[in-house]
Amino acid sequence: MLAGIYSGEITEWNDPKIAALNPGVKLPDMPVAPVHRADGSGTTFVFTSYLAGASASWHDSLGASTSISWPGGLGARGNDGVAATVQNTEGAIGYVEYAYASRNHLTTVKLHNRAGEDVAANQASFAHAAEAADWQHASHFAVNLLDTQGKGAWPIVSATYVLTPIAPKNAARGEAVRTFFTWAFEKGDATAQKLDYVALPQAVKTSILSAWKSAK
Repeated sequence: MLAGIYSGEITEWNDPKIAALNPGVKLPDMPVAPVHRADGSGTTFVFTSYLAGASASWHDSLGASTSISWPGGLGARGNDGVAATVQNTEGAIGYVEYAYASRNHLTTVKLHNRAGEDVAANQASFAHAAEAADWQHASHFAVNLLDTQGKGAWPIVSATYVLTPIAPKNAARGEAVRTFFTWAFEKGDATAQKLDYVALPQAVKTSILSAWKSAK
């Protein structure tokens, strides 16, 4: 459905395809105004990667990247720009980092996940996605969190990555960086939640700390 909206296949909010997913809901006879990032961004990469995985036609025609040739819609710079454009445009829909949707009080959609559920975007559904990911087979913990199979999982989730060298040129500085992230893993969950992020599962944090120790 999202791929159809952003590809221009679905142009009205009362389109039969949208109506079929919302039985009993009176949908407005109003044009859809899809809003996208005008600048290159990781947010666009995550969103288009999801669309490419969900839609074969999107995968073949538009693909996934930090910046693509959008078929139409409105462009805005930054998450804050997309959020403001959605707020100020009748019939608009956009994609932003969750913190911007939450703090700007944007209405968010439910998405159908691989478990067959219609799931809302919130910290609980993000945590379910992280818990269901295949961390065991992810190289260097670079796991794919998109459309995981967990019950209750929101399908568009990505991790924030930090690269730490195994053998840093400045050993003291490298140790300081690892000390900071060790503290963050042990003490930072509440801070992450206040910023609308979700902490890594405890088992994953333990595995990362263990990997750092064995790499010394």
